[in-house]
Amino acid sequence: MNILHIIDTLDLGGAQTIVKEIIESNIAHNQYVFVLRSTEIQIPINGSVFVFPSKSKFSFKPIKELCKFIEKNNIEILHCHLFRSQFFGCMLKRKYFPDIKLFFHEHGPLSSQIDGFMTKMLLRVSSKMIDKSIAVSDITKKLLINKGKMPPSKIEILPNFIFPENFSINKIEKRTFFREAYNISPDAFVVGYAARMIQRKGWEVFFDSLSDLKQKNITAVFAGSGKDGEKLKKMLRNSDFSVDVKYIGYVSEMDKFYAGIDCFVIPSWEEAFGLTALEAQASGVPIVASDIPGLTEVVNWGNALLFPVKNSTLLACQISALEYSKALHSRLVKYGYANIKRFEKDVIIQKLNRIYLDCAD
Repeated sequence: MNILHIIDTLDLGGAQTIVKEIIESNIAHNQYVFVLRSTEIQIPINGSVFVFPSKSKFSFKPIKELCKFIEKNNIEILHCHLFRSQFFGCMLKRKYFPDIKLFFHEHGPLSSQIDGFMTKMLLRVSSKMIDKSIAVSDITKKLLINKGKMPPSKIEILPNFIFPENFSINKIEKRTFFREAYNISPDAFVVGYAARMIQRKGWEVFFDSLSDLKQKNITAVFAGSGKDGEKLKKMLRNSDFSVDVKYIGYVSEMDKFYAGIDCFVIPSWEEAFGLTALEAQASGVPIVASDIPGLTEVVNWGNALLFPVKNSTLLACQISALEYSKALHSRLVKYGYANIKRFEKDVIIQKLNRIYLDCAD
């Protein structure tokens, strides 16, 4: 089959990572990627990728090029990732290719997003037009049914997956590189946050928790770019923590980041799927995460430490417990490795292949 993945950008993000992994998994089909606009940061994908030469997220110019691409490569399935790509997919099927199969890949319609007027309208208008909606988690499926009015029969749950081998090679070498690059002591207990610097990712919850950490051997590291980056810098200039704190911005090599830390925090208010939790566990790093749907489909009390959402005091308690107890740290590493087996690449890719083939029949 000839499958075209459409995505708005190849900027750093969970959806972009999943597209890359699907393309590079040698799935049993001809696959292409059409990117609707270029950005300064673009993750590399080893495959057939076309990036439309525009930086505007409102331009309709890619439509003409998409039509040519679909005709030239005899595309049978449009696999659309994120809102703008889904909008373009609907236009293409309605106006130009009525027989093409249309897939929406819902990487995370969160409650706050799906309540937005444009998102809600797109989901309701497209519900009869699409052939399959792929949801990354059960909470995502429920939101699509209850708020997006998507027919349950059209929804398939397909969890995200990772390549554990990408995070387990040369860990000692990577750990040394990371700590030397950011002037972090080899003996420090490093607590890492890596996500977009936006409110719902909970970076302020992590920031507030640092006031309750009194261990001088702890170093807290914020990684990620986003609109709140400057706000964090300002807050750090005015802070007086007992622990050392660093904001390192965008990190392109996450394997080195995970190798350099001792604990990974995910303080999000909402998540559709905790991909970074799996990456950290594959790297042998214990997780401290918000006790919220989406995240708890990925990790649980058996393989991670949880805390009530937005509760910075209890987040600090969990970090302190990990820093204090080597036995707890080792146990979470062990059960973290066991947890990621549920999300092995081959299992997820086989299911995606079945979804494609069932739709073609």
